Amino acid sequence: MAVLWLIVVVLLLMASAFFSGSEMGLYCVNRLRVRLQAERGHDARSRLLWRLVQQPQRTVMTTLLGNNLVGYLLTVAGIAFLAAATGLTGARADFYVAVALTPLVFVFGDVVPKNWFRIEANRLMLLAAPVLRACEILGRLSGVLPFVVWISRLSAR
Repeated sequence: MAVLWLIVVVLLLMASAFFSGSEMGLYCVNRLRVRLQAERGHDARSRLLWRLVQQPQRTVMTTLLGNNLVGYLLTVAGIAFLAAATGLTGARADFYVAVALTPLVFVFGDVVPKNWFRIEANRLMLLAAPVLRACEILGRLSGVLPFVVWISRLSAR
């Protein structure tokens, strides 16, 4: 069972990297190039990315919500892994998971993917566009994304 939880932790760490990197990639992608590719009809991903780039607030909110959800689930999975591997539970497990995951998430779930997406934004954002769109649809259908966008706009006023 511990191996299963470890796999879940690694997958969630990869999801955190995806959302962090996608956020940076959205800021760094060459909008003119994406627009030209979309208008020339090169592929469906470029048209999809162009639609995401045209709605930056909703797309950024999608990445932020995804990263927060993944962060919470990563903590839960880390505690479950520690409980399955060592039998530790309670406050001690929480402490050890926080100590272990904080540098891992900071380096591999935040800094490295943001730098990678900053450098390779045009290529990586084309690959990320379908997943981001699916996450945006899920967020919109759940009602969470429209609510967060509304709160954001309200607080900006």
